[in-house]
Amino acid sequence: MNIKAILISGAAVLALGACGSAEEKEEQKPRPGMYAPSVELTELEMPGMTDDMKEAAKEQMKTQFAAQAGGNRCMGGGKETDWKEAANEMSAGLGGKCETTKDNGTATVADLEVSCTGTELGDVVVSMAGEAQDESFDMDIMFDIKKLPTGGEGKMGMKLSASRVGDC
Repeated sequence: MNIKAILISGAAVLALGACGSAEEKEEQKPRPGMYAPSVELTELEMPGMTDDMKEAAKEQMKTQFAAQAGGNRCMGGGKETDWKEAANEMSAGLGGKCETTKDNGTATVADLEVSCTGTELGDVVVSMAGEAQDESFDMDIMFDIKKLPTGGEGKMGMKLSASRVGDC
């Protein structure tokens, strides 16, 4: 089970996809420029994991998230479908069969839920909620894992953020 790889690749995809609408010139959020992404693991619940194991996993993922974020990214402004494209790419990274079960997002707000069956993690529901500001964005991502291959259920959550650090 490669939970870390899925989270890390998902975070990178979302960092690239979180852009405001190019058509909204005055309201474009976040505005185009160079952004510094960060990813933080906020929740980790797996059957049989002790508190010490959770803390060790969180520290390891923190290091890997920082490495995967890979420095600053140039974002030139996107479109309303960017959140959806990011969700689709994250779903593809999970494998199995995925479908969007909730889509209330806009160009500057992510409010999505994707349900996947037959992934290497089992059946997973991924919820994404976030909002773009003038020079930043924040998104909470929750993985609700049903039918783990090892049995039981689990949860993982992460916060993806980025702040504008200059022009491209």
